[in-house]
Amino acid sequence: DDDAYHVVTFTPFEWSYSVLDGCTITRGMATGLDTDENYGGGVFIQTGALFINNCLITNNQADDRAGGIYVDGGSVFMVNTIVLDNTIEDLQSGGPGFEDWGGNGGGAYILDGTIVGRDVVFDNNSATSGGGVYATNSEIWMSSCEFKNNDCFNHGAGMYASSGTLELYGSVFDNNRATTGIIGHGAGGGLFASEAVTTIKDTTFVNNM
Repeated sequence: DDDAYHVVTFTPFEWSYSVLDGCTITRGMATGLDTDENYGGGVFIQTGALFINNCLITNNQADDRAGGIYVDGGSVFMVNTIVLDNTIEDLQSGGPGFEDWGGNGGGAYILDGTIVGRDVVFDNNSATSGGGVYATNSEIWMSSCEFKNNDCFNHGAGMYASSGTLELYGSVFDNNRATTGIIGHGAGGGLFASEAVTTIKDTTFVNNM
């Protein structure tokens, strides 16, 4: 079995930073039994700051949080990076091929942390809420970013933001879908923001459902 719970793990004992540049991060499967094993299939970050430049984060899975990137109390700074085809899947109890989108943050999940992006694309990621990005009590700053073709069952197919701050500049939300499906009550096809201090400028929302 060549798959790993996390392809990249960044958990320094005290604050520090590191850089990923020009990497492809793929085939992470955070589908274990413990918390550390079912969050963040592609990248798992606790404390510290990770800079992700010119990377492709694709085809990663998690059972509960963050198919692509998980941040807990830390920061991620992203430039010219694509987050593509990452999913939340229940592979433990459902058996092969069973998908229930049982958690949040298909592309990224940010908890008590910071995500900063410039020229970043979140494309075709899936989750219960926050298909592209799910953030709670966090700081979000995005410029010239694209959120497209992301799916969720409940809230915020492109992005879900709860509490914290949200700033969007010159970005695009296109063809994201919060579906009613069999379960859920889809809301916020492009963006769902609740109790977050929000600033949006020069940003386009089109074809979201």
